[in-house]
Amino acid sequence: MDARGKNNFSFSDMLFVVGITVVAVLIPVFVARIHFFSSLAGDRSPIQWIVAILVALLAVFFVGFNLYTSFFRPWMYRRTHGDYNGYQNVSGAPALGSILIAIAALFLPSSPWIGGVLLALYFIDPGGIHFFVFAMVRDYFTDEQKRHNKSEMATPRKPSD
Repeated sequence: MDARGKNNFSFSDMLFVVGITVVAVLIPVFVARIHFFSSLAGDRSPIQWIVAILVALLAVFFVGFNLYTSFFRPWMYRRTHGDYNGYQNVSGAPALGSILIAIAALFLPSSPWIGGVLLALYFIDPGGIHFFVFAMVRDYFTDEQKRHNKSEMATPRKPSD
């Protein structure tokens, strides 16, 4: 919110969030389509296997890095310092895990097991596109609630008889 109590979200911001939401929904649909509802298990060349494994390992690395920066690092700081005073928040690698998961889904052979692992990685990635959408929606409604509470507090109440 700005100083006038107006929400800072413009129409273009909302369109951006809608676009990102579409991408956030399409990635797991894409992974599920390839690995659960397709028979694209054709032969792969050795280079395709190497690319598939490297991209999948990079996706696992970035999901792990995002989990570390989002949950493990703050927890360790609090355990060693007793509180969060002086803690410097570090952003992980936003969207990289989601993008790499989609690329890995293309190169890895069709398998429900592989699809399940890729979907699990996608949904636990705190730096993923879906978490960005969640954060934007949460911030929007949190700002609305703060504005609503501020207007209630500013309204003078009539004395009761």
